[in-house]
Amino acid sequence: MKDNKEAYWGYCLTMGSTEGNMYGLWTARDYVSGKELAIDVSLEPSPKGDTCAMIQATPVHPSNNNALEPVIFYSEDAHYSLPKTVALEQIKTFYQVGSEKYPDDCPLPGYQGWPYEVPSTDGPFGPGTVDSEKLTALVTFFTDKGHTAIVVFNYGSTFKGAYDDVQKAGEAIMNEVAKQEGGLYNTFEVNYDDGTKETFQRLKVWVHVDGALGASFMNFLEMAYKHGETDLVGPVFDFRLPFVCSITTSGHKWMGSPWACGVFMTRRKLVLKPPSIPNYVGSPDTTFAGSRNAFSPLVLWNYISDHPYDDQVKAVLRCLDYLQCISDELHKMESEPGELKIETTPLALTIRFKKPNPQIIRDYSLGTETVTYFDSSGNKVKFIYAHLFVMQSTTKEQIEAFLKALRADPDPFPSQEEPVPLQRLAVRKPLAKYLMSMPIQGRGYH
Repeated sequence: MKDNKEAYWGYCLTMGSTEGNMYGLWTARDYVSGKELAIDVSLEPSPKGDTCAMIQATPVHPSNNNALEPVIFYSEDAHYSLPKTVALEQIKTFYQVGSEKYPDDCPLPGYQGWPYEVPSTDGPFGPGTVDSEKLTALVTFFTDKGHTAIVVFNYGSTFKGAYDDVQKAGEAIMNEVAKQEGGLYNTFEVNYDDGTKETFQRLKVWVHVDGALGASFMNFLEMAYKHGETDLVGPVFDFRLPFVCSITTSGHKWMGSPWACGVFMTRRKLVLKPPSIPNYVGSPDTTFAGSRNAFSPLVLWNYISDHPYDDQVKAVLRCLDYLQCISDELHKMESEPGELKIETTPLALTIRFKKPNPQIIRDYSLGTETVTYFDSSGNKVKFIYAHLFVMQSTTKEQIEAFLKALRADPDPFPSQEEPVPLQRLAVRKPLAKYLMSMPIQGRGYH
C-alpha cells in the first residue's frame, strides 16, 4: 500500500471535522498552488538530520501568477469553521479576489457585485444544498483566468442536514475546466541551484467534502437501497468520484463517541511530504494539530466492531421513519398550512420548524437559527427556526414526550418579531478593504 499512489491515507482527528477541514484546506492550498517540499542540502549537517524546506514552483501553464493564488468556494450553508479556517490559513475567497480584481465581472445574473459565499438552492428557505449551476459558473470564471480553485461540498450540513450533489456539481465543473487552457492540470517548474530542473503537474481544482455527519451513515442508506429495502438513496460523495481529493467526518455524531473526534482521508498521491520528522514522536508529523488522542481510534473501532452493517442499515431507516412521524404530528398542530414552516431536507436526519417557547428549547436542547430576509414590501424580516435531530440513540418515548410537551403548552409557538422597515441599498458599498466575510449567525457546530 505504501507505493500504491491510488491508495488512500488519513488519520483520526483530535478536534473533530473542524480539524479535518483545516488539514484538508491546508493541504489543498499548498498542492494546487505548486508548493513542493525538498531536502535543503545547502545547510550544515544538523544533529536532527536533513532539513525540509517548502519551495514555491513557477507556473509554466498558465504563464500568469494567478495559479499561485488559490481561490476557495463554499456555500452559504457551510459550517462556520470554514471561514474561520480560511482566515487562519490565509486562503482568499472568490468574493475577495473578485472584488479586488474583477469588481464588475461577476458571472451570476442579477448580482451587483460578488456574493460573499456560493448561493444555496432557493436561498434561506431552500433545502440547504449548494446551487450547482452558480457554483460551476463561479469556479470556471476563476480557473479560466488562471486561478486554482478549492471547492468545499457539504455532506450533511449543520442545520438543515443537506447533501450537496457532489457528483453532479463536480462533473459539471470538471467538464468545463477540461475545455480551458491546459485542461484539468497546471504545469509548474522548479529550478535548483545545481542547474537541474523539475517539471510537474498539479490539479487546478481540489474538491474537499465536509461530511461531518452524512459521510458516516449515508453509505448504509445506499446499502439499503441496493438491497431493495428503501427507494431512498443519496448522491455519491466519496473516492469513487475521481475528482474528490479529501473527505472528513466526525466520530461524535452518528457513531456517538463521547467526545469530539473524527477521521480525515485523502488520496496518497496528493499528500505532500511532512514538513518535519521529529525524533521525539518517532514518526513523521503528518497531522494538523500534532497531538493525537490515542483512545479515539479505539472507541471508533469498538463501535464499528459492535455494529454490523445490517444493524447500521436498520438504524438509518428507523431514524428516517421517526422523522416522518414527527413531521406528521407537527403538521397536525398547525391552525393553517405553513404556519410553523415545517421543513425537512430529503434524507436529512433533522427537521426544522418555527422556534417553540424557551422552556421547550431548554428541556429538549433544540438548536436555533435566525433567517433574515426582505419581504415583498422591502421590509427586513427575521424568522427563527428550531431544529431537532434524530440519531441512533433517539427513542420513541423521547419523541412522544416532546410532542406531548408541545400539545400541553397553551402557547407552544409564540409569535415572533414583526417586520422592521429598512431601506435596502440598491448598490453595495465598496468592500474591497475587507479581507473576507465572517458569518455572525449560527450554523451549529462540528
